[in-house]
Amino acid sequence: MQRIELSYPTDWWPPATALPTPEQCTTLQDHLVSWLTGHGLARAPGTLATVRSTSAARAIVYSMPAALPARLPTVVHFLGCWFLYDDAAEGAGIDGRETAAGQALAGTLAVERCRDDQLRAWWDLGQEFSRTMSPRWRDRFGKHFEAWMYGVGDEALLARSGGGQPPLAGYLAVRTQTIGVDVLADLVEYAMDRELSPDFLADPYVQELQQLARTLATIDNDLHSISKDRGNDWLNGVFSLADERDVPELAACRELARLHAAQVARYVLVESRLRTRVAPADAWWLGAMRHLVTGLLRWTRSVPRYAHEHALPGGTTLHIDADQPVG
Repeated sequence: MQRIELSYPTDWWPPATALPTPEQCTTLQDHLVSWLTGHGLARAPGTLATVRSTSAARAIVYSMPAALPARLPTVVHFLGCWFLYDDAAEGAGIDGRETAAGQALAGTLAVERCRDDQLRAWWDLGQEFSRTMSPRWRDRFGKHFEAWMYGVGDEALLARSGGGQPPLAGYLAVRTQTIGVDVLADLVEYAMDRELSPDFLADPYVQELQQLARTLATIDNDLHSISKDRGNDWLNGVFSLADERDVPELAACRELARLHAAQVARYVLVESRLRTRVAPADAWWLGAMRHLVTGLLRWTRSVPRYAHEHALPGGTTLHIDADQPVG
């Protein structure tokens, strides 16, 4: 058996006391099933299986440990709705609802334009966000979701372009957008009842940290998706790197793990520079982004759709270690 390791600094992980109990996750997940059923989104065959295999509740509570309890149901509802759409759209691409979906979540779409259950669910979520978040935040959130939807279409086109897997740089240019970190980072603000200023978000250090977070989340996800993506004949950074460099997949996995380590080191450096000038009112974001990145990895390793052990071509078995604390 061959092993690689994905490592983050210890203080990036929230303390065990901040993690939810299994009972809390089950309660949130049951609430999500009821909400999806009430919006007519649980009728298709396999829907509830998808909801169980993705565990939106666990994804949120792991990646947003400081979320206010009163905000958690809405965030879990959004993520569950998003997961269902993502699974249906992967490989098929966009369906012409990009702008309408973004406007629905921003609370600016007329309800008469909600022509299906999915849009109506997003519209209802947009109304919930409108109760507490500013128009500026809602506009940013809606545009990030619209950009994600367009990115899903771009990813489908990339997969259908022929010629095997795309080069790694071209793949990452698209996949780091569809990994969804921008949308989730916005949701962290909602979950914690905070809003970041445009000036803070325009800071070049903040923008670089956001891009590094996208790349880290993509590598984490891809390395745990090797078996799934091979079975679905789908894109993956491991396959791109192996094809591009004409190396075995094991070598490509090791190279992605090295890239991951370099990205973490760069993140630590850039964050240290930002800390010297961040305003006290915005300092919370630094810890929240660390928890978002490591929480997504913890979630990825906890749900059945992903795996930390893969059978690679040639009979090699790869095990992926991650230094997450016990708890």
